[in-house]
Amino acid sequence: MPNMNPTAAHTTTSSNTSQSRRRNVQNYSLIWVDGTIDKSEDEWKNNIEIVEDIISDINIFKKPEECIPLLNTINMEKILVITSGFLGEILVRDIHNLLQLDAIYILCGNAARHKAWAENWSKIQGVFTSINDICDSLKKVVHQIDHNEISISFISNQTIMEIASGQRNLDQLELSYMYSVLFKEIILEIDDADLESFNKLIEYCHQQKVPESQLAYFHHEYHRQSPIWWYTKDLFIYGMLNKALRTFNVECMLKMGFFIRKLHQQIEQLYYKQLDDYRESFTVYRDQALSQQNFQKLLTAKDGLLSFNSFLLASKNRKVSMSFVEDSLRKTTDTVGILFIITINQKQISTSTTPFAMIDDYSAICGEQHILFTMHTVFHVSEITPTVSNNRLWEVSLTLTQSHKSL
Repeated sequence: MPNMNPTAAHTTTSSNTSQSRRRNVQNYSLIWVDGTIDKSEDEWKNNIEIVEDIISDINIFKKPEECIPLLNTINMEKILVITSGFLGEILVRDIHNLLQLDAIYILCGNAARHKAWAENWSKIQGVFTSINDICDSLKKVVHQIDHNEISISFISNQTIMEIASGQRNLDQLELSYMYSVLFKEIILEIDDADLESFNKLIEYCHQQKVPESQLAYFHHEYHRQSPIWWYTKDLFIYGMLNKALRTFNVECMLKMGFFIRKLHQQIEQLYYKQLDDYRESFTVYRDQALSQQNFQKLLTAKDGLLSFNSFLLASKNRKVSMSFVEDSLRKTTDTVGILFIITINQKQISTSTTPFAMIDDYSAICGEQHILFTMHTVFHVSEITPTVSNNRLWEVSLTLTQSHKSL
């Protein structure tokens, strides 16, 4: 078993941030700015260790200007900031409009002194006097980030017609789409020893500074639960897998290969077991916050195809599926909220390419009527319309289709 030392997490200070940053397997990094931080003091040491149970990449600075170079270099993760009230009032003005910045927390001894100015900034989650209260909010925010940071490929109808007519080759499609197809085909064919692969994943996670308490729990309890349970559990697996597939981190994808295969196989087994439940057409929902750039790609994909290049969690309950996107829209005007309305008609698809399953009886999340689609499920995009209540919230009608026969 790897050394589960909680002080081993990746925490940097302003003195060594010029060094090359390791590859972060999480979808988020934390910037902590406070002039009084002293890691040799028990209180600060304890505060940092509490946050390390959630976020492994913590970067500590004593002056606002010291963190700016790092903030400008982070582009593959969302940025979370904890700052003192005094320094926060200076820092927020300089960083609030950064696209990668997701949330700011003010940690101080006198909340009343800073609440008035903090309320003017939408990304500030609140003014706190306790690190434990910040962590309660952080857990929700990072889960929301993991939910939104998923790889999506958009294929326009014109592209499909060009492929059909021979004017364009399949290898000219968006790289994320092609890589996703190839990886899925390869990884599902591999038959390696589960125990050896599991131990290699544990060692890899330890090297990548996955939060030690989460890793220890996964290590000890893995064989007691199913892959679907672990995928839906509020731990590192869900976000780490999504990020590896989004950034095409080949090393991480291969280390998680046995888990991807087991998860796909469980979905497939449940699919055949539940076939009688799918005789009639039905609808599920998935909310998503898209960048302006990806929203424009979505608009060009009308009457074309959309592929989620990871596993996809949706719900039969529309209200459940709206929970994250509404919070995202409140934070910033840089994103567009999407409610995907997905129609599934079993008579029109092949069971061999598009397995999905109702997972409430197998999930770590109970009562949300979740449907889990296997990796790289492809949909036809039929309608894209703004909602009446909010011009930044759009409804997109999708129909489950067959990936390889659609091109």
